[in-house]
Amino acid sequence: MKNALWTAMLGFCLVACIGLATQGSDEETPIMPTELIELAKAHGYAQVSNFYRIRPGYTEAPFVYGYDESKRHYQSVAFCCQRQQDSADAAISHLILVAVEDNYLTGFEIVAEIEWHFPLGLSIVRDSTIPLSRFVYLDSRGYVDEKSEPGPEGVYMEGNAICGEYEDYRVIFYKHQGRWLAYESYDE
Repeated sequence: MKNALWTAMLGFCLVACIGLATQGSDEETPIMPTELIELAKAHGYAQVSNFYRIRPGYTEAPFVYGYDESKRHYQSVAFCCQRQQDSADAAISHLILVAVEDNYLTGFEIVAEIEWHFPLGLSIVRDSTIPLSRFVYLDSRGYVDEKSEPGPEGVYMEGNAICGEYEDYRVIFYKHQGRWLAYESYDE
């Protein structure tokens, strides 16, 4: 009985010490490749804090390579990030950054910033049966609101699009004639 009590106390102290040692750590576990984290930082953004805690259950990674079909798979990427915050109580603004690499020596260049309500797991989708009339154009900030203009009639997706998903929610981001559109749907 005395040994069991001693073992229980020692185990509790060990767990408490490990918890205290990791609690104050400012270093966040990387959830994306270092080059993407550094690219985000260079533009005033950061990886999404606690992405897998705020997105429990199955979700894709918050980044995906291969969006731009005119480049090699590893030369284009879309990834979720958030604005760096000065204070803990400030509202978090989430974005999807799209970047391409024209030259290995110069690295990635951000070519689009899409503001979104929350971070998503990303993938590439290609579906020529989806009409652009289901989409709405993003505004100049890369955002959708009730005033968003609908996509064109009689035109269908051609090529790759960026798909953001979480559970039964899905949004497809597609660039048509230099402008980004979004199509939101829910699985039933």
